[in-house]
Amino acid sequence: MDTESRHNIAIFIDIENVIISATEEGLEFDIEPVLEKLSEYGRIVYRRAFGDLVSTCTDKYKMNRIRRMLQQHYIQFEDIPYLSRHKNTADIRLVVDALSLSYAQPAIDTIAIFSSDRDYMPLVAKLRELGKNIIGIGSSIEATNKHYVNSFDEFFYYTSFFDQGYIPAGDNEALMRNYKRLVCKAVVALSEKGKKPVGAALMLMIKQLRPDFDLRLIGLTGFRGLADLMEEEKLIQTTPHGGDILIELQDEAFTWLEKNEDITHLIAKDGNLVEGYKRYIRNKLKCELPSFERRQQIYLAAENVIHSSVDKGETLGLSSIADQVTQQLDWCDDNVVFKLLYGIFRKFAFKVELGVDRYNPVIKGIQLDKSIWDDLFIENMIAVMVSDDMDELNPEALAELFGVNVTLTSKIVATL
Repeated sequence: MDTESRHNIAIFIDIENVIISATEEGLEFDIEPVLEKLSEYGRIVYRRAFGDLVSTCTDKYKMNRIRRMLQQHYIQFEDIPYLSRHKNTADIRLVVDALSLSYAQPAIDTIAIFSSDRDYMPLVAKLRELGKNIIGIGSSIEATNKHYVNSFDEFFYYTSFFDQGYIPAGDNEALMRNYKRLVCKAVVALSEKGKKPVGAALMLMIKQLRPDFDLRLIGLTGFRGLADLMEEEKLIQTTPHGGDILIELQDEAFTWLEKNEDITHLIAKDGNLVEGYKRYIRNKLKCELPSFERRQQIYLAAENVIHSSVDKGETLGLSSIADQVTQQLDWCDDNVVFKLLYGIFRKFAFKVELGVDRYNPVIKGIQLDKSIWDDLFIENMIAVMVSDDMDELNPEALAELFGVNVTLTSKIVATL
């Protein structure tokens, strides 16, 4: 979306969804960075939040802090308690208010929806029919459905506003590859339309291909930084063009694209589902999936490290726990251990201290029994596969992949 022309913006916040999502990421909920980002596009003239704070925040101090935060930022909050077993009343109120506003105030040309709930997709579609620019704010890449993201004109993640700290090996690499592919695709698309692939036009095209394109997620501050990296790798050639740069693909780019195909298509191209899943996991985790027995060894060692730190009155970051486990088990590396522990952290296996570093949460103790940790890890991995739009999720093949009973994988697949 054009940030040079000033827009009148309305923001709608699904307060329950964003609080729960922030907690899952090990972060405190803070609305200020979201409002600052939206202010880059124009004036925020309408601010609404909906939800049941009492049911969402069992901690009274946390609930009062959030109420004060909303008041300080002039956000009108409608507290909607659960009066029955149906818990979508707040969602309905948000939808009704957004549609009413769109009809009543045509001067408001941009609508921002702060939620990772893909049930809002019909609302987004209707708002676009009404000619509104739609900005989405979700929790994280891992936790937000791709179809939901792509329904927006622009999308960014709450986690991108915080210190990335310890980033697991491979996470930046995978996203960097994806962004390089997008640049190549955008150059081809513009060239086929007879348009010059200059930086500004490429950014617009890339945003159409991927609304959540955000260079901060790969540690860059501008498109020129990405172009420089790709030029160093001989994927593109840049030429000054007025105040911009003209980009052309090099021959090496086409070879690189063949080697770095989108991993979401790997399974469909392999007749052996288990091998396809293994290749997917290898690409996603940047390591081989440990066997069931070795995963149990990692969990046992991690449990001992955490209990020891608690007994000493210490708290450890997840990366430090992974390091200590790796030292005890001479057959694995810290990336394997960290990925396993990070997966079960996202499923609330640990007591954590909420902070600003989502990738290295401070662990204060164990919340869920070790006996179900592997179930949590498997559930998290299958959820990631679902978010990547895997065409086939076969419980039998998944059970063979993870070395578990098919009853578990069938149950997980059925609930996602």
